[in-house]
Amino acid sequence: MIERTVLIRLKPEIRSEARTVATHTQEVLGEAVGVLSVHTAVAADERTQQVWDVMISLRFESLEAVDRYRADPRHRKYLEVYLRPLLESIRAFNWQLAGEAPTGEAQELSSTAT
Repeated sequence: MIERTVLIRLKPEIRSEARTVATHTQEVLGEAVGVLSVHTAVAADERTQQVWDVMISLRFESLEAVDRYRADPRHRKYLEVYLRPLLESIRAFNWQLAGEAPTGEAQELSSTAT
């Protein structure tokens, strides 16, 4: 099982809308191919708010499922049309859940992928 964590920094003029972005993200990405679950959160303390605004956590069966998700038209439209115009920065990381056998090859990530 793969846990994909995405950290988002919104442009200054949109930061007050972080909760709206998180809610919309959860609704849209929950329908994307290969997603077993999706959770979003907004920064809860001042230290976090200085660096990140929104966190996305997605679960997948394997790294191959992550690749299919990244190519899914729903994900591409969300990223290119909705999210990219709001972004200051974004980072994505894939994690193998502890206690499970590896499910695919390690993947190098672009700093602009969700």
